[in-house]
Amino acid sequence: MLGSGPGPVEPAVRWEAPPECGTADELRDRITRQLGALEAGIEIIGRVRRADGLHVLELELVVGGERQHRSFSAVDCRTLLDAAALVSSAALGPGGAAEATAPGSLVVPEPAAAPEPAGVPEPTAAPDHAVVEPSPPPPIPSRDLGDSTEVEPSLDETSTRPRPRRRGGWLLSMRAGLGHDGTLAAPVGSLGFGRAWPRWRVQVSIDAFGGRAHGPRGSLDLGVVTVSPRACATIRPRARVELSPCVGVAAGPAVGQGRDVHNARTAVVPWLAAQLDFGVRLVPRPWLAVGLELSNYAMLGPPQFVLSDQHTVYRAGGAGQRAFLTVELRFSATEPAAAGH
Repeated sequence: MLGSGPGPVEPAVRWEAPPECGTADELRDRITRQLGALEAGIEIIGRVRRADGLHVLELELVVGGERQHRSFSAVDCRTLLDAAALVSSAALGPGGAAEATAPGSLVVPEPAAAPEPAGVPEPTAAPDHAVVEPSPPPPIPSRDLGDSTEVEPSLDETSTRPRPRRRGGWLLSMRAGLGHDGTLAAPVGSLGFGRAWPRWRVQVSIDAFGGRAHGPRGSLDLGVVTVSPRACATIRPRARVELSPCVGVAAGPAVGQGRDVHNARTAVVPWLAAQLDFGVRLVPRPWLAVGLELSNYAMLGPPQFVLSDQHTVYRAGGAGQRAFLTVELRFSATEPAAAGH
């Protein structure tokens, strides 16, 4: 009894990447829109991973048993889906399908015919028995997929072009919340700027805190403005989540204006504290982050305000807390890595 042999291997498209990077169905749809249905025996395999703050794509094309490997990197992993579709479509042939010229060969698209110069007569048609040698095809044209994406013009096994190196970026942050200095609970606001790298950052903020404190001998309108430099680590447990423990100091003047006391006047005393902060941020866009921040500080000599008869109107506690809602704008940049690194 004679049995039929195994049928042709169906085309396969695999896309192993985080959900925000797209799916295998999206990649297949983009390729088939340009090429039509994929032929049997073709495999397109893409794997996306995180490395040094970038998304890195390892793309493998298999046609008739021959394998070709390509590598790309980008800040936005959706860009890598476009790169995979572009390179796969170009490699599998112009006009809609892979050409069956040689087993396992990857076809490079033919260039468009250049217009003939004016005044040059058309060549005489070659006789039927003449053999016309085709010109060698040019490299696959590159396509601009964004400032941080590398798309190489050839299908060599491994690209030797260096990847971009992160230079970090500038930060502009705004914070608003509530503070308690051990004696007075009052609103607090902050405006800051800084510089960030993939694993750490430095920031300087100007913080304002104040309200009316009531004591047994009268009241006091308190206003505190401090400059707060700090250094923070950056931890990314997930792609769009950041955790930041920070250490720093806060220094500035505390201004008190007496109320409901005899011969009330204004006094200025120093405010100096050591800070230990912790923040969590969600990064919905590369240029935007929102989050929560808790700041704990210890006073280095709590400020106090006293009356002329040496009775205390207000004295800050030895420690305090502040809780903030934060909005952060980011302005990042990259630079090419040096050759050989």
